[in-house]
Amino acid sequence: MTNKIAQLHPLIRWPLLCLCALAACTPADEPLPTLAQLPGQQANAQAVAAAPTLPDDLSALPVGILAFWEPSVGQLSPESPQAVWRFVGEAGAPITLHTTGGLPIEISLLDPTGAEIAGGEVIQTTLPDGGIYTVVLTLTGDVSGAYTLLLRYSDRPGPGEETPTPLPQVVGIPTPTPPMAGDGLFIGRIRLGEAVGGILAEEERAHLYTFEGQAGDLVSIQLQRISETLDPRVVLYSPDGQPIAMDDDSGDNESALLRFVRLPEDGLYIVRVGGAVEGSYTLSVQPLSEEALATPTRSATLTPTPTIAAITPTFSPAIPGNRVEDHKPIVGVLAEAGDFARYPFFAAAGEVVSIGVTPSEGSALLPKIELYDPDGVLLAETTADPQAGNAAILSAVTLPATGAYMIFVFGEGDTSGEYVLSYGIGTTRQNVMRGEAFVDRPNEGAIEAPALRDVWGVFFSEGDVITVAVSPTDATLDPVIEVASAGGEVIASDDNSGGGANALIDEVRIPTSGLYHLRVRDARGTGVGRYALIWRYINRAPTPTPPPIPLTILSVEDFAPEGQYMFYQFQGMAGQLVQIRVIGLPEGGLDPVVTLIGPDGRPLADADDSDGTLNPRLVLELPQDGTYTVRVNGYLSSGPFQLIVEVLY
Repeated sequence: MTNKIAQLHPLIRWPLLCLCALAACTPADEPLPTLAQLPGQQANAQAVAAAPTLPDDLSALPVGILAFWEPSVGQLSPESPQAVWRFVGEAGAPITLHTTGGLPIEISLLDPTGAEIAGGEVIQTTLPDGGIYTVVLTLTGDVSGAYTLLLRYSDRPGPGEETPTPLPQVVGIPTPTPPMAGDGLFIGRIRLGEAVGGILAEEERAHLYTFEGQAGDLVSIQLQRISETLDPRVVLYSPDGQPIAMDDDSGDNESALLRFVRLPEDGLYIVRVGGAVEGSYTLSVQPLSEEALATPTRSATLTPTPTIAAITPTFSPAIPGNRVEDHKPIVGVLAEAGDFARYPFFAAAGEVVSIGVTPSEGSALLPKIELYDPDGVLLAETTADPQAGNAAILSAVTLPATGAYMIFVFGEGDTSGEYVLSYGIGTTRQNVMRGEAFVDRPNEGAIEAPALRDVWGVFFSEGDVITVAVSPTDATLDPVIEVASAGGEVIASDDNSGGGANALIDEVRIPTSGLYHLRVRDARGTGVGRYALIWRYINRAPTPTPPPIPLTILSVEDFAPEGQYMFYQFQGMAGQLVQIRVIGLPEGGLDPVVTLIGPDGRPLADADDSDGTLNPRLVLELPQDGTYTVRVNGYLSSGPFQLIVEVLY
């Protein structure tokens, strides 16, 4: 049996050896734990004295076996407020005992004679003698729940925490030794191609899984969160405990994903599952074929032009008393005769505004609008206009003072019903979405009510030069044409440059690629009528060279303390073009610095400030296959950051 145990991975072999030792020194009437770790490899059964006798009030309680470095879980309640645990201790060993889980618990430590030698919520002491020690937990509050009891040595790391041989150091660069898997809780083996689930409890150690791998195998490891509270992080370790790849957010829905990892050697690999906050997860290790590494292919059109539909947006419900917003109609209702509603807005002296209240389809409301200035004086009023579908409209009202204005909505003649309230700065109050404006042909439309604005959509490329004309077909309309970005910035406009009432923009250059709006309105805000809009290219910008296709292979958010290096590993292949970015997050003051360290431990490149910002960016071709390490630190600063490593195709 000893020979078989010796063949196991170090992180698995140590608990099994300790289990055998515990079996040799535990009385026959005490149950064996399923997984135990005794104080050290020097502990032996000959040093263990007989277990101390418990006081009468505790003698009826079951006794649990407590192991160093292994969390032990139990329940306490007012009906069962005490628990007893025992462990084997060495003379002179410094130990720490504490509980997690939030329960108010007093800990008492009894020596092998049964005398109490320490007590409190946390115990840090040195064991005076070798033998069996007793731990008594006592609930001190009127609550119930689960707890976790932890026993550890105060002067040494736990199993698996020993540091491996460090990477080669570069003179003048204080590079710390990379960590191993740490004191994770071993869960079990996972087979290639299968998925397993688990739950990370708050304050619980990371979960460890193992799988058999062969040198040259290509695998993908996905750690997907099931609970929205969990932010999972996965680290892959080689058979000798060296980290070879990690990730936090490369997958969908903030899941962790290790793509295209080529295993460097035969052996038992370790997957460490961790994360911020508690929650459930699924873990899978998938074998990949060499075809998975094929360079992604481009379609003929990298970004298909979206369809621009003539869709009327859904209006938000009105909340009486809330401020109205520019060109954002809202739906309100006067439920009964005699009801009224009021809506404030703030404006500066000299501003021009337009306001309209239109009865909804099927509504019996005949609306009336009253507008009051900041002093409470009636500034303007209007009633339902049968020519405008019984809408009450105030067009192009010039405001006399800076301050808060108030719109009142009433129903004439004891009428009531649902309505749409629209408000806008300028001579229009509401947009009417007309869809896509096609090039080199008339696009016909109509301003159907006072103070409306028709909006047509076109996608332009940076550097396009266009001309736009609008001609009215009704004498009651004096059209104005505007070219505006999707965000509302007007880059060109005209009223009558085409002669008579015709609007014409001779030439305008498009500053950036994207969706633009061609907006048509009446110059006075009172006119209505039909029109034709035509636009043409004067010069069409050449199709730009498509940028490289980025594929994220490492994404993580972390915090960089001042004066400390942070390390993150990824698997790279010779000839891959990678981009490494470190972005200081807005809530911190980090000035990040990044260095890429090659598989041989030597720095390959570094960066500080890039692209006119404090955030560094590196683009380089990897010289060889292997595990690369990204080192991040702050320049005389600390703060949160996001690290992104991408392969560019």
